[in-house]
Amino acid sequence: MSNHRLSAIVSADVAGYSGRMAGDEEATIQAVTAARPLAEALAQEHRGRLVDFTGDNFLGEFPSGVDAVRFSLAFQRRERASALPFRVGIHIGDVRVDGERIFGNGVNVSARLQALATSGGICLSAVVRDQIQGKLDLELEDLGPQPLKNIPEPIHALRVAGMGEGGARTRRSSGRRWVLSAAALLVVAAAGLLAWPSGGPAPTPAPGRRPLLPSSIAVLPFLDLSEGADRKYLADGLTEELISSLARNPSLRVVARSSVFAFEGRGLDVRQIGEQLGVGSLLEGSVRTSGDRLRVTAQLVRARDGFHLWTQSYDRDMGDLFAVQTEIANRIREEIEPELGLVLGAPGTPRAPDPRAYRAQLEARYHWNRRPEGLTAAVALFEEALGYDPGYAAAWAGLAGAYLAQWTYLPDPDRVDELLGQARHAIGEALFLDDQLGLAHTALGTLRGFELRWAESEAAFRRAVELDPGHAETHYNLSVSLVLAGRVEEAREVIARAVDLDPLSPIMLRHAGLFALFAGDSEAARELARRSLALKPGEFRARVLLARSHLAEGDERGAIEAYAQGTPFWLRPLTRIGGRLLGPRRSASLLLGWSAIQTGQRCTPIPEGGAWAAAFVGDARLMVHCLNEAADLRRVGFMQDPVFDPHRDLPEFRAYLERVGLAP
Repeated sequence: MSNHRLSAIVSADVAGYSGRMAGDEEATIQAVTAARPLAEALAQEHRGRLVDFTGDNFLGEFPSGVDAVRFSLAFQRRERASALPFRVGIHIGDVRVDGERIFGNGVNVSARLQALATSGGICLSAVVRDQIQGKLDLELEDLGPQPLKNIPEPIHALRVAGMGEGGARTRRSSGRRWVLSAAALLVVAAAGLLAWPSGGPAPTPAPGRRPLLPSSIAVLPFLDLSEGADRKYLADGLTEELISSLARNPSLRVVARSSVFAFEGRGLDVRQIGEQLGVGSLLEGSVRTSGDRLRVTAQLVRARDGFHLWTQSYDRDMGDLFAVQTEIANRIREEIEPELGLVLGAPGTPRAPDPRAYRAQLEARYHWNRRPEGLTAAVALFEEALGYDPGYAAAWAGLAGAYLAQWTYLPDPDRVDELLGQARHAIGEALFLDDQLGLAHTALGTLRGFELRWAESEAAFRRAVELDPGHAETHYNLSVSLVLAGRVEEAREVIARAVDLDPLSPIMLRHAGLFALFAGDSEAARELARRSLALKPGEFRARVLLARSHLAEGDERGAIEAYAQGTPFWLRPLTRIGGRLLGPRRSASLLLGWSAIQTGQRCTPIPEGGAWAAAFVGDARLMVHCLNEAADLRRVGFMQDPVFDPHRDLPEFRAYLERVGLAP
């Protein structure tokens, strides 16, 4: 349906190629020729492909930033043994596909970043940096936003330290650059605005005991026991479908996906997991495929003593997977009812989709949970599912969500009308086919938010909560909508339910803390920030929330210490000294001023974050500029944040609120 996709692009060329050709043409050509098979082989090893290799330049395409960076590191380390140094640029962006060739913004930016790399080095964009954080152990030299030829907006660039010429120099200078780039991190993180919970690696479960609630269950990740082809998407998909099916019953508390997947591969006893999640029962199982045959084994375990309440194996054809999922959900309901002493009620029998469509939808969800790098694959697989079964409402809703997520993570002004139009069409199809589908109403609420139709957005999210009362993300989305409408206390009640359903989600905890801060409850904000950091210690936005909770009480020393704990160990003394000498606001003001100079008075890559930072240091002009730049991109921050209080009477601020439909 589309000739666009989101890809990680590697662009490389030989440093000083012209001079080398003039000095020894034959040797240079031989060295370049020898580099091509190496690049092709390494690209295949890292799930990518070599799109072009012309003269001294080659272009590679990869499914994720992690794959692209791993390829580039391997290639540069192999080439280091030769006398031919390459420069490498990496970016993630939208590309247009024409046969085997690719064009577009992702290609253009990676080529410009390549020019910023040192001889034998690698330069990458901040979008790539965000994807590889926590997955690759690299030291990066932050270059800040860089104006690039024929690219309208500055691109935040970073170099891999210790590679290429000046490698040692990079390591010595990176500390100073880190301090300066902390402004940009503060700008983005302090605003605390991630409107769509992300996929990615699961957090580490924090120690602690919760009361075991009988009317609660956790569906642990099913194991993939298939031999040969990787069928993990089937195991993960079945897990998610069971969670969704059970969560539709308002009498049953079902723990959300992100919290249960935090235990994947941990090897903990079911009683320990039950204590940490506070559930009365756990469902675990496995999936094994062989050809067109499928075996699913499931067992329901009582959490307090590990007693097996029920065990069942299903040997079926692959096409019966949807029926197996429905049978398991109904059997669990039958087993739990006596334990609870109440009648849960039948969850209803949804329309059975085409078996091929159902499998494609499960695989699409697998990639969706690995967003943003998995979004391109998710779109293609949702489209594949609809090709098999155009009447599959869940696939239409999933496709709409994927289109909206592409705009959320990597907004491209040139594609906004296209993406929102595609999402609008998919939502219409989903609701026409099944107006009782909560996922479709969630997508509708998100779309109406992008359209600045706030009352309709809230209504759609409320409907999603009514239809899927056990889904954490539906409550989360509604809470964000309520904060935007200025009803912070109501939002706190709603997000508390999201946290109860998804107790190990750093994002839920951080937003609950942010809303507590908006309500003036700095103590609750501090506790929630600490819980978020216990699950994900490297989460910078939670670190800034913790610092803000201290600052709200006038505790500047506590704020500086909280912020310093998030910096590299060797940099903490400098951070503490600088903060105590200048104070938090003056430090931020100097950093923001430096950032404005570096970017030519432009806002950060997330302009609503730039507006927050400008408001924090009292720069009303820059604040208004960044707010309107965010509005141009259909991005809106939390205007209830007390940081904006001193500016609420400004005519320009009131005009902005009118523009985005948030005027009181």
